[in-house]
Amino acid sequence: MKRRTVLGGLSIAGLSSLAGCLGLVGMDEHESSPVGVEASVRDETGYAQTDIDDIVVEEEVGASIATETISVTNYMTEHEKSVSIGPLDGQRAAVFIVLTTPQISIAGRNVN
Repeated sequence: MKRRTVLGGLSIAGLSSLAGCLGLVGMDEHESSPVGVEASVRDETGYAQTDIDDIVVEEEVGASIATETISVTNYMTEHEKSVSIGPLDGQRAAVFIVLTTPQISIAGRNVN
């Protein structure tokens, strides 16, 4: 047998044994960073950052015995402001949310 044939066969066998093991290459968990509006801008506009929630999505991918669980962590940051609307003084009426999600690249394509 030729040395190249043996090395090629061992390489293919090694890669095949790792198929479905995304955890070994760090592809099973993805996380974004929570973001919001700068404190100075919030102070100028009267908004307050009220909540930061993590939203974890877990998906099982694969077929039969070769399955993997992929975990993606997104963050939702909520801002709100009290406003006066006629007889309703100081009610929570102005709200906006910033959602962040990680950018994942698979085979040169960006997905999220």
